[in-house]
Amino acid sequence: MIRTGTEAFYLSRGAHRLFCLLQSPPPGGSLRGAILHVPAFAEEMNKSRRVVAETALALAAHGWQVMVLDLQGTGDSGGDFADADWPGWIEDVRFAWRWLEQRSGVIPALWGLRTGCLLINDALSDLACERLLYWQPTLNGDTALAQFLRLRAMASVAKANAPKETTRSLIGALEAGEAVEVAGYLLAPSLALPLRQTRLGGPAYAGKMVLWIEVSSANPPALPPTSEARAQELRQTGARVDARCVEGLGFWMTQEIDECPKLVEATVTALSSVPWL
Repeated sequence: MIRTGTEAFYLSRGAHRLFCLLQSPPPGGSLRGAILHVPAFAEEMNKSRRVVAETALALAAHGWQVMVLDLQGTGDSGGDFADADWPGWIEDVRFAWRWLEQRSGVIPALWGLRTGCLLINDALSDLACERLLYWQPTLNGDTALAQFLRLRAMASVAKANAPKETTRSLIGALEAGEAVEVAGYLLAPSLALPLRQTRLGGPAYAGKMVLWIEVSSANPPALPPTSEARAQELRQTGARVDARCVEGLGFWMTQEIDECPKLVEATVTALSSVPWL
């Protein structure tokens, strides 16, 4: 069993209380660096808890201080999901990153999963972050929102004598200022509409080191062409991008809580390489 120092606590950002779980290297070990995890969206965050926790423990055992953040209105943080908004989440990331920088004494890396990568994307412009770890990054917020809204649209089809909804009609409701409930989450326009406008990429990546890892059940596993193309776009902005794919299931969307050992192993191995020291 991996033994590390574990701290659970709340950070106060104004009136907001952000729950954090901090994993530190074992006593007497040297500090390789610090990493802030920015979670996936809605139920994907819950499905990913186990893999994220296993990775945080493994990284801590290899000298990293890892902080897992619950954004406002999610997990064990204060507030309701219905009150969450995209600009507020951006500030949550920036606030937690600066706190970890002060606590660790080093410049933290940012580790995003799925839509968490888009949130990091929008937070980067005001952070001196040099290293990014992207797991299965969502490339466009428009796609992420459409996939989420499709859950409600599909549910409406299954209801007899109920009006049939589409992602387009639900986006129309959001644009009209209405909150939309999807799979138990009340989604506010102030969260959905800015997310819809977000696209991974831009000049903020110049000079950054990006470790991009995806999972695939294909044999052999390979990045999809869309990811390859976006990684190349980041390189053209001046980023150094190491993009790779490992064997594994899409644990963020499986029916049962799943694991992804090859992703954990690949992450720990890659972050132990020279460019990340």
